[in-house]
Amino acid sequence: MKSVILAAGFGTRIRNFQENVPKPLIKIGKKTILEHLLSTQLEAGMTDFIILLGYQGERIQDFISENWHNSDLITFVNAEKYEFGPLFTFLNAENHILDENFLVTPADLFLDSQLMKEFLKYTVSDEITIAVDELSSRSKSKVFIEPIPGSSQVEEGSLLGFNELILTKRNYLMRTPIPLLHCTKNVFIHARKAVDFGKTRLIEALNIGIKSGLFIRSIKFKGYFWQDMDSPEDIKQIIQRMKLE
Repeated sequence: MKSVILAAGFGTRIRNFQENVPKPLIKIGKKTILEHLLSTQLEAGMTDFIILLGYQGERIQDFISENWHNSDLITFVNAEKYEFGPLFTFLNAENHILDENFLVTPADLFLDSQLMKEFLKYTVSDEITIAVDELSSRSKSKVFIEPIPGSSQVEEGSLLGFNELILTKRNYLMRTPIPLLHCTKNVFIHARKAVDFGKTRLIEALNIGIKSGLFIRSIKFKGYFWQDMDSPEDIKQIIQRMKLE
């Protein structure tokens, strides 16, 4: 299975944490943010990576090629129109995906490898599956979930909207630090439609898909640590956590 990693953004909210260093190359302990993510996915069984590059892309590619021990597993793609937002970046992966399921993560996601392993156990019979979490202070994006009756120990649901309730059904408010998606290639149909509507974010494309009948399965995970590094405070929390471990 391929893993698509979005690493093209400007990282403006975090740029001053380590001066003139693109966010994927900020050090967390002895490794960069991107090295942590790649190693976590490799440990979970991923062996085919597509990294979408934009801001300081050549620098990111050179560093990972020289320093990550499995860089031969990576295809680097210079994303066209990345400056318009992550949705434009994501569309650059379409020509590298055959008729296969694939994973989508941002480059600044820090998570337990065991969560990744558990998430990958779920076969995508639906177009999209997303990992969600309990409400917590570290989670940024709200998600609305309708529980699926009879779901097993890991509670499953149907996603009703990101940050807004698209479908008015019985629902529970939950969170996702940042989208961790398991997709089929059909997701690009919704992404292109969202661009036509002037949208720039992947979650906006998923909301448009939900409005047109797209079923997104949610899997709720308990007891795992995962967080997007969206601010200097997020990075400091991760560094402190690693010291405690």
